[in-house]
Amino acid sequence: MIIASSHSAGLTELELSGNPDEYAEFAATLDSAGGAVALDTTTDVAPYEHAIATVEVAESSGREVVISVDRARNALVIRGGADPLRILAGNVRTAAELTDPRHHVHIEYFPGHHYLGEDSLPLTIAAART
Repeated sequence: MIIASSHSAGLTELELSGNPDEYAEFAATLDSAGGAVALDTTTDVAPYEHAIATVEVAESSGREVVISVDRARNALVIRGGADPLRILAGNVRTAAELTDPRHHVHIEYFPGHHYLGEDSLPLTIAAART
């Protein structure tokens, strides 16, 4: 699984891509509300700037999910309540079922969002590679 990242003009762009098994592993980590997944950093991620090395999931006392990047550790950090993390896991599973490579799932905060916190970075989940 790859999480490609770019940061410019104060904006961070993130795209997750992987195969169905990798998405299932990631979704299971989200469901368990804790753990880490090592990511592929050897694949060219152009047009993005670089590949994130790990994704870390942790349950927090807040209900909302917040997606952030710890640049010092090159880690994507996802924190949130158990129920909102399970909703995010469902979105990952949805992306794993997409068959058209042009399709993707946007995980992006908007006012009134039912599980994402206002400080959450947007994440695009690409259709699973077969």
